Amino acid sequence: MDPDGSDPIRVLLVDGDGAARSALAAWFATQRDIAIVAAVGSAEAAMAMLATARPDVVVVDQRLPGTTALRLCQRLQAMNEGIRCVIHANTETSGDAAPANGTVVILKQLDNESLLGALRRPGP
Repeated sequence: MDPDGSDPIRVLLVDGDGAARSALAAWFATQRDIAIVAAVGSAEAAMAMLATARPDVVVVDQRLPGTTALRLCQRLQAMNEGIRCVIHANTETSGDAAPANGTVVILKQLDNESLLGALRRPGP
């Protein structure tokens, strides 16, 4: 539980780079109001984990093998309307159309507080 008594924000982390995924998971673990429910390396693994992990937010690296972050977010949101996606990106766009409701793009160049703010923002 969060210090204020609320349940932590349940996060599914999706990043094809194992070292980056581990580093982000370790950093998120220092936040008392965030719980990493799964950390996976592919879109397929994220889709498979959705039902069992039951995340509130999915943090997706912009570069995924076999698909784009935006397409993965669209697929996840089609399966679970209430889920929010945060695309952790190197550039302003993910190469697809603009993100839909419930999807936010946060640039990696910004400080970590920007990423935390996106996770903590009520949504979708």
